Amino acid sequence: MTEEQDSRPSLEQEFENLGQNIREALQGAWGSDERKRLSEEIQRGLNEVGEALGKAADDLQQNETVQQVSADVDEFAERIQTGEFAQKIRAETSEALKSLNRELEKWIQRWSAEGKDEETES
Repeated sequence: MTEEQDSRPSLEQEFENLGQNIREALQGAWGSDERKRLSEEIQRGLNEVGEALGKAADDLQQNETVQQVSADVDEFAERIQTGEFAQKIRAETSEALKSLNRELEKWIQRWSAEGKDEETES
């Protein structure tokens, strides 16, 4: 190995040094008093949020509007399960298709009549 090669920085050694420095920095940060205070503050905050959400859920369960919506959802689910909803959709879709077909037939008749009138005029 030449003296020039020995004087060039080793990338491998630099990456190793970087990894060691990152490990030491993380260990220092993890053990710091500031991190512990922050962790405790976050834990307290999450506990308070959990309590607030629990109270909100209890309040909602007591709300008449929420109870009515819940009953409506249950009724709707029952109608779907019994097939009543599917039958109603099928009937309404069938009626809409019939109406669309009637209108298309009227259009076709008009176009056909216009085409025949043009042929007789020529």
